[in-house]
Amino acid sequence: MNKISFLIISITSSLFFGCSNLEKENPQEKFKMATLYFQRSPEVKALYYQAYNSAKRYLTEVASKQSKTQQCVVLDVDETIFDNSPYQGYLYDNKDSYTSKTWEMWVHKGIAEALPGVVDFVHFAQKNKFEIYLITNRKLHLEDVTYQNLVSVGIEVPRDHLIGRGSTSSKVERRKEIRRKCNLVLMAGDSLADFHEDFEGSVEERATAVHKHKSLWGTRFIVLPNPMYGDWVRKSGSLPLKGINIP
Repeated sequence: MNKISFLIISITSSLFFGCSNLEKENPQEKFKMATLYFQRSPEVKALYYQAYNSAKRYLTEVASKQSKTQQCVVLDVDETIFDNSPYQGYLYDNKDSYTSKTWEMWVHKGIAEALPGVVDFVHFAQKNKFEIYLITNRKLHLEDVTYQNLVSVGIEVPRDHLIGRGSTSSKVERRKEIRRKCNLVLMAGDSLADFHEDFEGSVEERATAVHKHKSLWGTRFIVLPNPMYGDWVRKSGSLPLKGINIP
């Protein structure tokens, strides 16, 4: 083999394997379609409107029953109020994985947009005298910038009604604290752990709990779509897909 032939083969191999490595080096490749779906699919927007329309109907029903106790609603923040898919797009474009550093850089920009239906829902709830609490797993030192972002999209609640993450990501104790102040009638979130401690177990336990609480979906529990990240990724991402044999 002459030197020119060897050089051509070497360059071709480098290009081929180099491209392959580039594909393999992007940890976000497996989430590309999920992020595209979230950003581009009209069906996702429809699901948000559907969810918040259901929430309005349920609050109307609750409001028709007179109560001497203050009633309240709890919302998650990320992918419930705010659309953080641009951050997911950033991770894909930069072949990067989630880190607290880049996440907090995104949060500090304060430019997350509100998801469909949520601002109208919050205004509806407030007009009907429901207190709004926001439980987020954004860390405590991010509360101020998060609050400013909320105001910028048209959501204003008392400052102490935005409750960030302290020593644990579990929201159980934070919900208990709110229940000491008011009657919690509705919760909305994109993760099952936003609703009940039953959803903090394994994949199988969470699936069982979904059926256990089946009468609450669309009334007390309003779940939003998030195919981009969450407990479902951490707790089921390594499981095999179900399939069939086709002759």
